Amino acid sequence: MATPFLQFANCRMLFSRRTDRIPNFRDGGRVTTEMVVLEAFAKLSQPGTTNEAGALELKQQSLDGYICRYAVVPSGTDWLGLGFGWEWDESGLKPEGLNSGQKVETFIGDLKGLPATDGGEQGWTDLGSLLLPFGVGGIGQTLREVQGDRITGIYTFAS
Repeated sequence: MATPFLQFANCRMLFSRRTDRIPNFRDGGRVTTEMVVLEAFAKLSQPGTTNEAGALELKQQSLDGYICRYAVVPSGTDWLGLGFGWEWDESGLKPEGLNSGQKVETFIGDLKGLPATDGGEQGWTDLGSLLLPFGVGGIGQTLREVQGDRITGIYTFAS
């Protein structure tokens, strides 16, 4: 069942996850991965630091929200595409392979308007916590089943 936040999803994140165990290095050490896109209902707040990197000005804000759904991006497909035909998991739970401390590519804007990104913004998010503040048992489990997993991080973008 979809979370109540799905209709308000305004954030899409892209990350890579391993599809196999870590290989034997005698076999060449290749790790196969797949790209996964995650959609969330997120809010940016607390304007943070501003850094200059040459001609670019990088800004940071706190990102807080809830996971709505995720899907594996088919090979050769743009992650900011429509997403039709993708196998979406709408449980709102954190996908396997997404971890705190991970850096993910992020688009914030009107997801219903994709693949057009007009009026949206792209950057990177350093993920913080990926669970509700009450943990995974007791009331935390009940809230998690309704709302999905909470997601926090620091969103960085060029202005």
